[in-house]
Amino acid sequence: MDQTSQASPAHDATTDQAASGDRKVCIVSYALMLATPLLGITPLIALIVSYVSRGNAEPIAKSHHGNIIKTFWLGLLLSIVLAVIYGAFMVAMLTTGAFGITLIAWIGAMALTVWVYIRMIKGLLRLLKDQPWV
Repeated sequence: MDQTSQASPAHDATTDQAASGDRKVCIVSYALMLATPLLGITPLIALIVSYVSRGNAEPIAKSHHGNIIKTFWLGLLLSIVLAVIYGAFMVAMLTTGAFGITLIAWIGAMALTVWVYIRMIKGLLRLLKDQPWV
């Protein structure tokens, strides 16, 4: 009986340390995503860290890694779509002289940036409260 009671706290301490380590990795990934405007390569690093760390992570951290991965790929896809739209608008602007038409693509890019930041900040706040990304 004493062995069981002694093994349980040690197991809990190991589990808590692993959860704490998983949480720190998620915080680093969120920080890398939030640093995108300063250092453009950081989302790619956050993606790699999340893919590598997701497999062995505890469930809460795994859900946050999934959020980071999903946000990266959706953000990249939407960025490509916006770049194509912007290119088409630039051609239209040059051929017709309608300079205001590129404003639509600029608004789309700002909306995408706000969307990414909302997801990252919301995820980080949920992680700090030990809540999974839902």
